[in-house]
Amino acid sequence: MDRRFRRQSMGWRAVRRTMMCRECGGADTRVDGVPFGQDDLERRARRSQALLMNLALAVLDDASRRARDEDVCVPATRLALRVLRPYLPDRELLVTFWIAAETGRGKPHGPALQAMRWIVTKLVDAGHPVWAEFR
Repeated sequence: MDRRFRRQSMGWRAVRRTMMCRECGGADTRVDGVPFGQDDLERRARRSQALLMNLALAVLDDASRRARDEDVCVPATRLALRVLRPYLPDRELLVTFWIAAETGRGKPHGPALQAMRWIVTKLVDAGHPVWAEFR
């Protein structure tokens, strides 16, 4: 039953003293917050994957903005596309970006920018933590 229903105190000290420890059965417990129910190694792995994905997006964002004026089909762009491959359901958008970067030089509308937006939209829809500057 809820503490409010029983008209018990909602103060943190009172609540903490009535919680039972699962291991020893004691009434005075200390609470550790574990975000998202993960241990430290899982959290570090997720954080490093998110950082790697967002750094690859930063490289693609820079390449898509420069694609109108210069050739951006360089190893750095190719590596960024390879890094993003595990996060997307298929490679179609990555191929679209590469083709847009190859053929978009000199075009005023910048097809690589549109391909970049599609990639970011797909990542956000899949629930990946994309930095706000790319959204």
